[in-house]
Amino acid sequence: MNWDEKAQAEGTRRHLPIDRPIMVNELCAAQGIVDGARWQREQLSTDEAVERLARGMYNADMRQSFEGDWIPDFASSDNRQRDEYLARARAGIDALLGES
Repeated sequence: MNWDEKAQAEGTRRHLPIDRPIMVNELCAAQGIVDGARWQREQLSTDEAVERLARGMYNADMRQSFEGDWIPDFASSDNRQRDEYLARARAGIDALLGES
């Protein structure tokens, strides 16, 4: 079952009563859950989200490597290192979303 099917099943289960006819607003509420889940997945896949995750991973790694308050800035790291963190972040998000 993919994410859209899961959201649809959950939305239907929560918003469609069994003992009375289906009402239009309940169908809209179920579709709202599907649309909201899709929007969240799309936001996690943006370049901004990937960069935020890469920066977080970089900062966590640098805190372990460097003692004290100073941590090298992600933007000042070399291109190869930055690209590796971005690739790891993209792979992590893809795995989370089930796209890998």
